[in-house]
Amino acid sequence: MFLRCTDVPAELEGVTTKTPYHKRSWTNFESRVAAIKPEDNTIHLGPLTGTLEQAPLSPPAFQRLQEEKRPEERTDDNREGFVVRFTNGKEDRPLVANLYRAFVLDTQVRRQKEIDMNNKYKIDTKEKGKMLREYFAWMGEQPVCQVEEVVLRDCHLNDDSLPPIAAGLGALSSLWKLELVGNKFGLSSLSALTCLCQLKTLQLTVDDESHDPIAVHLKGSAELKDL
Repeated sequence: MFLRCTDVPAELEGVTTKTPYHKRSWTNFESRVAAIKPEDNTIHLGPLTGTLEQAPLSPPAFQRLQEEKRPEERTDDNREGFVVRFTNGKEDRPLVANLYRAFVLDTQVRRQKEIDMNNKYKIDTKEKGKMLREYFAWMGEQPVCQVEEVVLRDCHLNDDSLPPIAAGLGALSSLWKLELVGNKFGLSSLSALTCLCQLKTLQLTVDDESHDPIAVHLKGSAELKDL
């Protein structure tokens, strides 16, 4: 169970560390880990910026976040302008990045046959779709990856977010079943799934008023047997 309190009482006397919760490296790491775990495993107190739970981050994306710098973030205590920073005076960026990579690899990739994101994320923009694309692509690059089924039911996928996600799923060489039920995209977006040549079973609902057969938009999916 993960108990998260994001309210930093910066106005109280004696509080020396006033960095917001989402800009602290260790709490950022904890929230990224919690975002991948089942939702009922997290108890949340206080305000929460949406950037922490938009979509799961790939380990390379998490590392880039740790290393991001902006001029407006520079202070006497943060001379290099890191967006996400350590407040204990230590620089544990490589340690945190390696811990996150190990967590994703051990819990989401190694010995995993199914990735279930049922109603867990709101992937309704192209940007979030790209985040998930990189996440799946990184998974597929790992020699231990044997993911066969991905469930993206009720994740608010649409014509903007589906194409990049499909591109990422293409890296999962063992993937044969994909569930997209409960999302809002038209038939024209289904052509993005043709890159999933190994797909055998596809479950979906389509938000489209045309009467074109779905199969017309899935030409090239030679292995598709169950639609």
